[in-house]
Amino acid sequence: MLKAPTIENIELGSGDNGIAIIGQDFHFNADVEAGDKIETVDITIRQKSGETYPADWSMSIIWDQYKGLKNTNVHQHFDIPEDAVEGIYEVVILVKDQNGETTEVTRDLTIYNEASFPN
Repeated sequence: MLKAPTIENIELGSGDNGIAIIGQDFHFNADVEAGDKIETVDITIRQKSGETYPADWSMSIIWDQYKGLKNTNVHQHFDIPEDAVEGIYEVVILVKDQNGETTEVTRDLTIYNEASFPN
């Protein structure tokens, strides 16, 4: 039996600050290794249980360009959508490999409006 995928050296936000700003670029980085070969790398940003938000919001991205690799550095930049809602979120990183194994890691992320971002 092959080992489950690993997810290490995770960076969320500029300088790994765990912060995102609505409407701006967001930095994500992680080292991924599959037990066999990678199928997909997914991230989901979702509201945390126990937190209060003015509206529902979440987003998911699936990267399949890493399919077939044994290991890789996932370095991605994407915009936090304008309809995002301020608050503390969970970022769920999920790696699926072609052997059917999965690994999931969760980290916290704080999303701000630009006007309320504490400089």
